[in-house]
Amino acid sequence: MWGGGLRLTGIAASATGALLVASVCQSSHASAKVGKALVTCEPTVDGVACLVLYGWSERPARLCWDAVLQCRNGARVTAHACVWVRPNRLTMRSIAARDLDGVAACDDGTAFSVTHLAFVE
Repeated sequence: MWGGGLRLTGIAASATGALLVASVCQSSHASAKVGKALVTCEPTVDGVACLVLYGWSERPARLCWDAVLQCRNGARVTAHACVWVRPNRLTMRSIAARDLDGVAACDDGTAFSVTHLAFVE
């Protein structure tokens, strides 16, 4: 899932019981860093899978971010996620396909990114 050279083969979203598949993206994953936290996300057929590494701190923290798939036609597929993380631990956060916004408007995925990563009180 996290190896180099993997390509996104589709994002599936449930809409009235049917699967909508929105296309191929150049990059298999994207990362963002803030302070001592690193979030790496990868689109999957089930939605988006994210790994969060939070290190060298004495107390837990809450992190939030947006996963964004840019589409060829200018539309964007987005999802907002938050997770509580413990220091020096790797945490996984999945975003279900049903929680992705804008899938129906996307014609073809061209780029994937993690944006607006921030610590939230």
